[in-house]
Amino acid sequence: MKVWIGGEVSAAAYDAFRPVRNAFERALNHHLGRLEIGGGVVKWSIVPMLLAADTKIQESYKYRSRTREVEAHVAMDIDVFLASDRGERIQQLASVVKRVVAQAGHHGTPPLADGRDLLATAVELAAIDASKEPE
Repeated sequence: MKVWIGGEVSAAAYDAFRPVRNAFERALNHHLGRLEIGGGVVKWSIVPMLLAADTKIQESYKYRSRTREVEAHVAMDIDVFLASDRGERIQQLASVVKRVVAQAGHHGTPPLADGRDLLATAVELAAIDASKEPE
């Protein structure tokens, strides 16, 4: 299983988002290793959309059965993100990943069976490890 984290990010937030995303994604994939977390999903593509809190946007979740990939576009509050320190930003990103995992079995995505707790633990460990990385 692999997680890829993208981002729909304005130029104002990109320099703050990129290193946090890279550190968290690297740590999360390290903890996931070669785990198979039920449902047959082999890749999670998570795309946080950093937007103003009052922006009306539809989050989206897709499952591609041919490639066994979940793609999720989920909102993050850009103002809260930019006002936060690095550790808080990592926690916000971890929270987005947890929200996507919580939606497994909905929106046409397959359920995680017994892997939900294992994946949640990997997200927590990744947040801790990413916070320890030098900036």
